[in-house]
Amino acid sequence: MKQLTDEFRLILRGIRYIHRLAPGNLLVKLIKNTLMAALPFLDLYFSARILDVLIAKESITKAIILALLLAVSHFAVQLGSAVMDIKNYEMFNGLYRRYNMMISAKVMGLDYEKVEDPETHKAVRHIDNAMKISNFGLIKVHSRIPLLYQHLLSLILALVFIIDVIAKPSPAGSVYAALADSPWALLILLAAIILASCTGVVGNSRISANTYTLLGVFSKLNCVYDYYLNRYLAGQKAGKDIRLYEQYRLISDELSLTNRKSRDIVDGINRTEFRWGAGNDLSAFVLTLLSYLYAGLKALAGAVSIGSVMKFSGAVAQLGQSVCGIVDALSQLHANTPYLRDFLDFMEHESRLYRGTLTVEKRDDNEYDIEFRNVSFRYPGSDTYALRHVNLTFKVGEKLAVVGMNGSGKTTFIKLLCRLYDPTEGEILLNGVDIRKYDYSEYLALFSVVFQDFRLFSFSLGQNIAASRSYDDARVVQCLEKAGLGQRFAHMQSGTDTCLYRDFDPEGVEISGGEAQKIALARALYKDAPFIILDEPTAALDPVAEYEIYERFNRIVGDKTTIYISHRLASCRFCDRIAVFDGGHIVQHGSHEALLAKTAGRYYELWQAQAQYYV
Repeated sequence: MKQLTDEFRLILRGIRYIHRLAPGNLLVKLIKNTLMAALPFLDLYFSARILDVLIAKESITKAIILALLLAVSHFAVQLGSAVMDIKNYEMFNGLYRRYNMMISAKVMGLDYEKVEDPETHKAVRHIDNAMKISNFGLIKVHSRIPLLYQHLLSLILALVFIIDVIAKPSPAGSVYAALADSPWALLILLAAIILASCTGVVGNSRISANTYTLLGVFSKLNCVYDYYLNRYLAGQKAGKDIRLYEQYRLISDELSLTNRKSRDIVDGINRTEFRWGAGNDLSAFVLTLLSYLYAGLKALAGAVSIGSVMKFSGAVAQLGQSVCGIVDALSQLHANTPYLRDFLDFMEHESRLYRGTLTVEKRDDNEYDIEFRNVSFRYPGSDTYALRHVNLTFKVGEKLAVVGMNGSGKTTFIKLLCRLYDPTEGEILLNGVDIRKYDYSEYLALFSVVFQDFRLFSFSLGQNIAASRSYDDARVVQCLEKAGLGQRFAHMQSGTDTCLYRDFDPEGVEISGGEAQKIALARALYKDAPFIILDEPTAALDPVAEYEIYERFNRIVGDKTTIYISHRLASCRFCDRIAVFDGGHIVQHGSHEALLAKTAGRYYELWQAQAQYYV
């Protein structure tokens, strides 16, 4: 009972989400399903009346009027259903778009800790595949609740028609009356109805169970297919390796194997549907035969008209279909429970990151002081500290270099500074106040960061730099020139409206890695934040080229507080101070000259190891 209650509450939560995404859509579907439930009984009623009038040789006018009423009512119901279909199509398209946008917005709003967690991406893929393959999750509730209502309404109408015939007593003295009114006749008919319903229920359940069992396998195969076809064969970056190493054969073989497995899955579902479909057809045939036989006996006994025989048989058939439909809808809603729960749990996941309310002081003098006070940090699920007992203070206008070998904790240091994570121990202070107490969005606005794995998108050049659809054109151009892309920009015919890449615009421009880095630097300049951080965005370049970019950028930023991160010491030797990271600790800090003078220190050791690259 508790499980049913939990599933009912889960479905109600899903209905609330549907109403939020498309207000009134479920009402439109319920109206449409009401019409569809009533339509076959409308046809049965008028057809039976017309048949009785014709058999009784009553006025032909009456038969024509009934036929016209049938045609008009049928047309009205069909027209109303078509109008609801159009309305539902419009509303469902809106719901579908808003559903995808809602998922995307949720992902973008997650704590960065969850974004870096592979389980998050697995959950998103699971929700996406479940919806795309068989509309599981929220979309299943959207489709099955109205169907459940339609079959329940159809069941009630069928019972009304059936009881109307059964309840009419047969005149005494007829052998047909004795057979029609015999309890055995009703028991046999009831058994046939139960048999047909059970066959349909079991068949649909087996088909559904088989489908749900294979969905997980099919979902994985779909991921493999999408991975190779869309990300590699259709991608540009892997094109060189695919051709030079003839990787197409390897990928083609893998896709062929995936296709064979997919066909096997579909064939298995088709075989199950065929077996149980044949059983459903046979039981439906037996039920139809017995319903006509029973109603025919009632008619021969004089209890009902010939038209009622057709009405009764049609109602019995509708009853069997309604029972199967109800059970099928309920079984699908039940099987949909884990997918719906996954969706709701994901959407209702609350941020663990504390978001303060203090306003970050807007200082005209940009007097911002940052202090790391005994900060230690380990990533979620790890027992190893990425940073340990870090103490560091830097002030506005200072040029700070963070250096060290790969894995020494440099990027983790920046993630904590930008509050993508919170310290496991210790605290980070801005002007003497724990940064967790500040409004999160206002705090993030203080930083312009160019990460090593920065991303540009297939928007216009101006939109990429401003991170907005609207932007100051002159300011964009100024930032591009400062970043060293002025000469390349001069050859772009559409100026700042030039689209990057050709994913959506055939007139878009393909840019090199070095040009992309300069655009990313221009984006950091455009934001005009008090703190600018370069987290090894030029790591793919040689040491000389990296030094030139860092040195030029240092001249551009002027008196802004700037943090340069590199595992190459020479790239940042112009900085006021250098913090040397090693094994998650700051092992040294000071000016380049002071650190180099300590020949027993880590900085001197790294400097000597890299001396061949220095300029």
